Amino acid sequence: MNCRSEVLEVTVEARQIDEAMLALLHTILLHRSTGKFHYKKEGTYSIGTVGTADSDCDFIDFTFVRVSSEELDRVIRKAVCEFKDGLNNSGSDGMGQISLEFYQKKKSRWPFSDECIPWEVWTIKVNVVNLANEQERQICREKVGEKLGEKVINVVEPQRRPAVSVQNHLPDHRFPGHFCEHHYEETDQRHAGAVRIRNLSLY
Repeated sequence: MNCRSEVLEVTVEARQIDEAMLALLHTILLHRSTGKFHYKKEGTYSIGTVGTADSDCDFIDFTFVRVSSEELDRVIRKAVCEFKDGLNNSGSDGMGQISLEFYQKKKSRWPFSDECIPWEVWTIKVNVVNLANEQERQICREKVGEKLGEKVINVVEPQRRPAVSVQNHLPDHRFPGHFCEHHYEETDQRHAGAVRIRNLSLY
């Protein structure tokens, strides 16, 4: 299976890390979400709607739209919080990356575990800068908002939805699954931690 890889890069100050990551991850997931599939008979189905909610940023001039699922929001916030903590504690120069991977599970014969085959990977590279005064912070607040708007357009423009034609492609009407892996760069070394989010239901 061919895997599509996309890379987004952002430069933020420390207090903007959470909001920038949440805005991008939520946008990616929103545009990879469908409503619940209701099957009537083989080959015939209807698709429900996906609820959305607006989220305003406190430290960036930006508002993003996310799936209105508190469960999904908690999972993403937990991953972002762990990424930020790891970045702060790594002793690095404020550079790191977090990846969101969409994969398909392929059943394996006993005694082997199921194989997870990625079909799309989004990597967000983060560069954290230190600002000297409030005037610089205000300029950064506006610039990061503009850059996030550009990144969101990069995510939204290509309609990258996988074709679904039969019921077996969406078990239990849930996400195919996601994998977040974050790296904190320190000189030439990488320290990795992982959070797996499998078959997360939005409803």
